[in-house]
Amino acid sequence: MLCWRSQLQLHESGSFLDAAQHRRCLVPATGFYEWERLGSTRLPHYFTLTASPAFFFAGLWEPETATAPAAFAIVTTAPNPLLGAIHDRMPVILGPNSGPAWLGDEPLPPARLAQLCRPFAAERMAGRRVDPRVNNVRYEAPDCIAPV
Repeated sequence: MLCWRSQLQLHESGSFLDAAQHRRCLVPATGFYEWERLGSTRLPHYFTLTASPAFFFAGLWEPETATAPAAFAIVTTAPNPLLGAIHDRMPVILGPNSGPAWLGDEPLPPARLAQLCRPFAAERMAGRRVDPRVNNVRYEAPDCIAPV
């Protein structure tokens, strides 16, 4: 399961507070999509990092229970200027060497949590519009990340 949660709510929400303190995880990625709304049209954009082919999102996980499978969520934050032009949030991309701090054994104080969850620098990212076929869950091909 994948869902989003704002870092501003991590230490306010009872449902995510325990996970933010004790069940942080890394979610590997090479890029991600965000959708720009123009009226009723949704235009997909694909974002990557300019200096790294892979990176980690800040994640939270929940264990399997008798009534639900194990799940994780990607933490979100305010958008940087690159993403702010198309969306009101962005996933928390952990900076170089931030993985161990995010995964640490101890609960994170609110100031450290905020520091780790700040928007990733726009100048270290690239984004491009991609074909709307990516909106079709049955469509999977290399051109999903090709520029329009």
